[in-house]
Amino acid sequence: MKRLVRALLLAAGGISIAAAAADTTPGSEWCIAGVCLGRPEQDLLGRYGPGRSPAEAPQDHCYQARGKSIYVTAVVDDEDPARRIGAVLLSGESVCRDAATARVGPDRAGCRGIRLFDPVERLGTVGAEKRQPLDKGYPWDGSPSEVSQFDYRCEPEKACSVMASAFTRGGTIIAISIWKPDC
Repeated sequence: MKRLVRALLLAAGGISIAAAAADTTPGSEWCIAGVCLGRPEQDLLGRYGPGRSPAEAPQDHCYQARGKSIYVTAVVDDEDPARRIGAVLLSGESVCRDAATARVGPDRAGCRGIRLFDPVERLGTVGAEKRQPLDKGYPWDGSPSEVSQFDYRCEPEKACSVMASAFTRGGTIIAISIWKPDC
């Protein structure tokens, strides 16, 4: 009997944890590594510091997770007076030189559960479409030529959904991103 009660408590706890995680994604904030779309640049700077901004992209803030080969880039919408975050990119390789170190959040999944280092076949489960090599770009402008970009909707039932991209090389997802489309 004790085992049955313990199993039920563990199962119930797992259900509540799963429900809480599900409630924070669709319809609320979209975040990767603690960096959330739509938040003002000042929130990012207060949490992680200024980061590094490449000369060719002063609206980008680049960070490296302390002690890890994980990089986060927040792209600020410089046309927005509040300078809100318009895209977040999480990568297993440096996207901008000399990223500042920061203690980034532990959430390493993009929308619909796609994770860094998942196999490329996982993208088929979310209906991701591969971009043509000449159309690759945002939010990882200048990705290497051998990297492919796949895009998909975070909320497929919405006409103007937050979008996600996965960047792949050699059958593995090497970067994930979320971004707000112009619609």
